[in-house]
Amino acid sequence: MAPDPAASRHGLNSLFRGSRRLGRSFEAMTRRSAHIAVAMRRLKGCWQSDATKTMSRWVFPKPLAEARLKVWKSVFGKNEWRITPTRIHGNFDGRKSVSSYNILWADEWSAVLLLRNESHERVYHIHFDEPWFYFLAGRDVCEYFRRVPDNRSKGS
Repeated sequence: MAPDPAASRHGLNSLFRGSRRLGRSFEAMTRRSAHIAVAMRRLKGCWQSDATKTMSRWVFPKPLAEARLKVWKSVFGKNEWRITPTRIHGNFDGRKSVSSYNILWADEWSAVLLLRNESHERVYHIHFDEPWFYFLAGRDVCEYFRRVPDNRSKGS
């Protein structure tokens, strides 16, 4: 679009360019809000750590002793999350916690959550892999969670 000389005299071309940028920003913000709403619906409910899926994705070094491998295998499958619109109720092997959370960002495949409780804040980048979601649980290790019916959860 060629600049309008009359609009140029009044500084309107820069205003139009700015409004186009604002329009694109608004579209992106609307898309992001829609993704956040979808992520909220996908996350809501009860989730159980899936030990089988998690361990199937891990690659262990050859010299790892069988006893240490057993310890790692015993950790997964005990973590439960019950996610409501404002809170995440956690239960790990009988240790319960409650955190408020906000979805900071989301797209079709993932969401970034900020969890807060009385002692700290933590950020999780959760990836959706239906019917699971997973997040990085270490340097290069993912923990998978599978949706469970509400009545199967041990509660928190």
